[in-house]
Amino acid sequence: MTLPILRALPRNSLPNFNADFEPCLNNRNSNLPMVLVISCAHTMVHLTEQSFSSVEQIVCSEFDLTMEQSGKYGSLLRIPFGFNAFLTGILADRVDASRVLTLYLADS
Repeated sequence: MTLPILRALPRNSLPNFNADFEPCLNNRNSNLPMVLVISCAHTMVHLTEQSFSSVEQIVCSEFDLTMEQSGKYGSLLRIPFGFNAFLTGILADRVDASRVLTLYLADS
């Protein structure tokens, strides 16, 4: 079954998907360094985010905190992290994403 909109278009006006994706496949090796840098940066983000939860019980015993108090302090770290990730996404859309990534890597 063909969609009515496709039947109304002339045959030569339909996109050639193979021609559109061929340049992406040919440049795959040139994108590898950027993919590796982004993957390492993403790993660093998660290591930073989860660093408090890995030592949370030690912090509780050291400062005589209950798990509830420790959870509140952990939330004080995680909520701004998520909010700032949202703002960073907006910044990456408005500015160049590679500049935002460079700024992040220079800061860490």
